[in-house]
Amino acid sequence: MTTRLRALPLTPPPVHRETIGSYLNRLADADHLTIGHLLPLIGPSRQHRRVDNRVGYWTPAARSRLAFLTGRSASLLVRAMPPLGAIGDPSLRLPRSVTEEVTEPRRRPACRLCMARRHIRGLVVRSTPPHPTPPTKASAIAAGSSGTNSTI
Repeated sequence: MTTRLRALPLTPPPVHRETIGSYLNRLADADHLTIGHLLPLIGPSRQHRRVDNRVGYWTPAARSRLAFLTGRSASLLVRAMPPLGAIGDPSLRLPRSVTEEVTEPRRRPACRLCMARRHIRGLVVRSTPPHPTPPTKASAIAAGSSGTNSTI
């Protein structure tokens, strides 16, 4: 039995750099669905944890189905969740090396107060790039700067 795809009644907006798993779980939570019920509507059959950002087995049709279900354009979804732009890349199906695992952006829960200010409820997990470490006094001295004002 095939059913016609309809847009979901409640579609929370994606947060910039939100993980795909976080958005899918928030979408399912908003509409009182299980993630296991939502995923077959989109296409990929595997479960997505909130920190999951993998799209190796997604097809371009799955991206357009997600756009249709949410009522948002595919380009908006890709801007909010950049890994969606890599759908269809065959290299994503290969196992990742250790260095790729290490260089991948960290995933952290977004600040609940910041999300509440945007009227977003529930847990949001975002990919955050590593922050540059501020120079210490020892590294400034090693670079040739004494750290004191030496104008006479």
